[in-house]
Amino acid sequence: MSVMQVIVFIQEVFNWFRELNKTPNATYETYQRAVKHIDPEICANAVICLIKIVTYLLHKQIEQLEKAFINEGGLREKMTKARLLQQRRKHQA
Repeated sequence: MSVMQVIVFIQEVFNWFRELNKTPNATYETYQRAVKHIDPEICANAVICLIKIVTYLLHKQIEQLEKAFINEGGLREKMTKARLLQQRRKHQA
Protein backbone atom coordinates (compact mmCIF):
# COMPACT_ATOMS: atom_id res chain seq x y z
CA MET A 1 0.00 0.00 0.00
CA SER A 2 1.41 3.39 -0.96
CA VAL A 3 1.63 6.33 1.43
CA MET A 4 -1.17 8.07 -0.44
CA GLN A 5 -3.41 5.00 -0.13
CA VAL A 6 -2.73 4.86 3.61
CA ILE A 7 -3.62 8.54 4.00
CA VAL A 8 -6.85 8.06 2.06
CA PHE A 9 -7.69 4.97 4.11
CA ILE A 10 -7.06 6.81 7.41
CA GLN A 11 -9.24 9.70 6.25
CA GLU A 12 -12.07 7.31 5.30
CA VAL A 13 -11.89 5.57 8.68
CA PHE A 14 -11.83 8.94 10.46
CA ASN A 15 -14.91 10.14 8.54
CA TRP A 16 -16.69 6.85 9.24
CA PHE A 17 -16.09 7.22 13.01
CA ARG A 18 -17.14 10.85 12.90
CA GLU A 19 -20.49 9.80 11.41
CA LEU A 20 -20.86 6.97 13.94
CA ASN A 21 -20.35 9.44 16.78
CA LYS A 22 -23.27 11.51 15.49
CA THR A 23 -25.66 8.56 15.78
CA PRO A 24 -28.39 9.44 18.30
CA ASN A 25 -29.02 6.84 21.02
CA ALA A 26 -26.03 4.81 19.84
CA THR A 27 -25.62 1.35 21.34
CA TYR A 28 -22.95 -1.34 21.17
CA GLU A 29 -24.52 -2.54 17.92
CA THR A 30 -23.70 0.86 16.40
CA TYR A 31 -19.99 0.22 16.93
CA GLN A 32 -19.99 -3.58 16.75
CA ARG A 33 -18.79 -3.73 13.15
CA ALA A 34 -15.77 -1.58 13.99
CA VAL A 35 -14.99 -3.28 17.31
CA LYS A 36 -15.06 -6.73 15.73
CA HIS A 37 -13.25 -5.66 12.55
CA ILE A 38 -10.50 -7.94 11.26
CA ASP A 39 -8.04 -5.00 11.08
CA PRO A 40 -6.63 -4.37 14.58
CA GLU A 41 -6.12 -0.67 13.82
CA ILE A 42 -9.81 -0.21 13.16
CA CYS A 43 -10.64 -2.10 16.35
CA ALA A 44 -8.25 0.11 18.32
CA ASN A 45 -9.72 3.29 16.82
CA ALA A 46 -13.22 2.09 17.67
CA VAL A 47 -12.22 1.46 21.27
CA ILE A 48 -10.52 4.88 21.47
CA CYS A 49 -13.70 6.51 20.15
CA LEU A 50 -15.79 4.67 22.71
CA ILE A 51 -13.41 5.73 25.49
CA LYS A 52 -13.74 9.36 24.37
CA ILE A 53 -17.53 9.08 24.35
CA VAL A 54 -17.60 7.54 27.82
CA THR A 55 -15.19 10.18 29.13
CA TYR A 56 -17.42 12.94 27.74
CA LEU A 57 -20.54 11.41 29.28
CA LEU A 58 -18.86 10.94 32.66
CA HIS A 59 -17.68 14.54 32.58
CA LYS A 60 -21.25 15.71 31.92
CA GLN A 61 -22.57 13.51 34.75
CA ILE A 62 -19.99 14.95 37.17
CA GLU A 63 -21.02 18.48 36.16
CA GLN A 64 -24.67 17.68 36.87
CA LEU A 65 -23.84 16.10 40.23
CA GLU A 66 -21.79 19.17 41.14
CA LYS A 67 -24.68 21.49 40.26
CA ALA A 68 -27.10 19.35 42.28
CA PHE A 69 -24.73 19.39 45.26
CA ILE A 70 -24.39 23.18 45.11
CA ASN A 71 -28.16 23.73 44.76
CA GLU A 72 -29.46 20.98 47.03
CA GLY A 73 -26.60 20.25 49.42
CA GLY A 74 -24.90 17.02 50.28
CA LEU A 75 -26.15 13.86 51.96
CA ARG A 76 -25.50 15.08 55.52
CA GLU A 77 -27.37 18.31 54.85
CA LYS A 78 -30.33 16.41 53.44
CA MET A 79 -30.34 13.98 56.38
CA THR A 80 -30.16 16.83 58.92
CA LYS A 81 -32.96 18.68 57.16
CA ALA A 82 -35.14 15.55 57.14
CA ARG A 83 -34.41 14.85 60.83
CA LEU A 84 -35.23 18.44 61.87
CA LEU A 85 -38.41 18.36 59.82
CA GLN A 86 -39.45 15.12 61.52
CA GLN A 87 -38.74 16.61 64.97
CA ARG A 88 -40.85 19.67 64.16
CA ARG A 89 -43.73 17.44 63.10
CA LYS A 90 -43.52 15.51 66.37
CA HIS A 91 -43.58 18.72 68.41
CA GLN A 92 -46.54 20.08 66.45
CA ALA A 93 -48.60 16.92 66.95
